[in-house]
Amino acid sequence: MQTQLAAYANRTGLQLGTVYFECTGSLPLFEHADQAPAYMSLLAGLRGSQAVGVVVPSLDAFRDEQDKCVSELEGDLGVVVHAVDAEDVNDPRD
Repeated sequence: MQTQLAAYANRTGLQLGTVYFECTGSLPLFEHADQAPAYMSLLAGLRGSQAVGVVVPSLDAFRDEQDKCVSELEGDLGVVVHAVDAEDVNDPRD
């Protein structure tokens, strides 16, 4: 996925920086106290940075918090959320 996100970023004139992964789901089950520690790390990394965008595989990456997360990223932090659609992720040129 990281290679595909980097290819998308490159095609759109962006440069991929730090990649954050939420570890959830079944086996192996990852449990943590925070609701979304990777998202919180993303926010911390963006504060004070010169980043202009965030690339996600889809808005589904934000699960049921899509509107809140996009509003926080774009409205509060001033970065553009780039959601890679299925065609871009599966582009054979990558």
